[in-house]
Amino acid sequence: MPLTKFIGPLEPTNIAVRRCGSTLNAASKKILIVRLGSHGDILMGTPLIKSIRDAEPNAWITWVVERSSAEVLDANPYIDELLVWHGAEMLGRGGPHRLIARPFRQAWLKRELATRDFDTFISFQAEELLGLSQIINAKTKIGFFDYFNVKPLSASTIEEAHKLFNYVIDKAEHPVHRTMQYLSVLKYMGIGPSADLQMNLGFTEQDARTVTKVLCNKGVSSNEPYAVIAPMSTWTTRNWDLSRYAAVADFIKRELGLRVVVIGSRREVEPVRRMIELSSTRPVEVAGVFTFRGMSALINGAKLVLGGDSGPMHVAGALSTPYVAIFGATPINARAPMVGPGISLSASVPCGPCDWLTCSNSNHPLLCLDLISTDKVMDACRKAVLI
Repeated sequence: MPLTKFIGPLEPTNIAVRRCGSTLNAASKKILIVRLGSHGDILMGTPLIKSIRDAEPNAWITWVVERSSAEVLDANPYIDELLVWHGAEMLGRGGPHRLIARPFRQAWLKRELATRDFDTFISFQAEELLGLSQIINAKTKIGFFDYFNVKPLSASTIEEAHKLFNYVIDKAEHPVHRTMQYLSVLKYMGIGPSADLQMNLGFTEQDARTVTKVLCNKGVSSNEPYAVIAPMSTWTTRNWDLSRYAAVADFIKRELGLRVVVIGSRREVEPVRRMIELSSTRPVEVAGVFTFRGMSALINGAKLVLGGDSGPMHVAGALSTPYVAIFGATPINARAPMVGPGISLSASVPCGPCDWLTCSNSNHPLLCLDLISTDKVMDACRKAVLI
C-alpha cells in the first residue's frame, strides 16, 4: 500500500462535526488545500477550514498534509478528506527502490487528483511544491508564496511559478499573524472576511481513554487537577531555561495545588528528565508517550498549560485551556493564538523579536528569554488558572 494516500477523517469526541452533506462526486464544490507540516502552523490555518465550511456547507474539502503532521487534522470536524503526503515516496528519496517507484507513485497521484476534479486549489507552500501545482487543473488556483523553507529563488523561477496560479499572494502582501495569512485567501474564493479566529482541533474517544489510563498508571487519579508543562521546542530560541521551568513546576504544585505533567517528543525525553530532576516536587513525566491527538486530549483536561511558542501552546488555544506562553525570538503578534484564555510573555530587547532559529546575540545569547524571570511566569500562571 502506498504511504501517500487519501484517507477519511476520524470522528472527534470533543467538537461537533460539520462535513460535506453529500458524496465527493455530488459536492457543490471541491476544494484542495496544501500545507504539509508544522503542527502550530497547521492549527493556525484551521479557522480557514471553518470559514469555508460556513460559506460552502456542501463543499468537499481535502487537505494535503505530511504524514508526521496528519494527526493535527485527521479528526478535524470540518474536513472531508486528507491526502497524507510522504515526501520520500513521492520525490524518490530513500534509496533505489523509491527512485524506481517514483514515476508510478506520481502517475497514481496525478490520476487520483484528476478524478476529483477540484474547483479550487490553495497552496500555502506554492514555491516549494511546484510539481504538485502543475498537475492540478483547478478552475481557481491560489498561490501563497512564503519563501521560508526553500533556497532563494531566481526572479525568472518566481515569475514562472506565479504563472501556475490565477491569484498570487506574495510575501509583501502577508498580514502579520499566521492565522490572518491563511484567511487572506478567502477573498479570492468569493467569501467574505471571517470574524471567527478560533482554531479547531479534534481528538477521539480512544485518545481520551488512553490519557486516563496513562495518568492513572502514573499515580494521577481521575479527579485530580493537573497542569501540563511543555519545556521544549525544535527551536533553541524558544526554549526557556530548564531550571526555571523546574522552579515554576514546584510553584504550580505547592501554591496552585496542581499536579504537574511534563510532556515532550521522543527526542526530548532527556531534557524533560533533566528538568524533572531539577524539581523538588517530582512532576509526572510522559515525554514520548502520547501521539499528537493523545497530547491534545491531555491538554483538554488540564487546568493550565505552560510552555514556549510551540505546538502545545496552539493546542491549548484551540481547546480553550488556560495557558502561559514564554516567547523568545518569535513575535507574539504573529504567533500567539488570536483566541483563547492565555497569557503570552516576552521581553523587549534591541535584537528582537528576530524570528530566527538560532541566536545571533554573541554578547548575551538568548537575552530575550533570559529577561523573562521566574517571578513573572509564576504570576502569569497564578492569573491564568483564574481565567
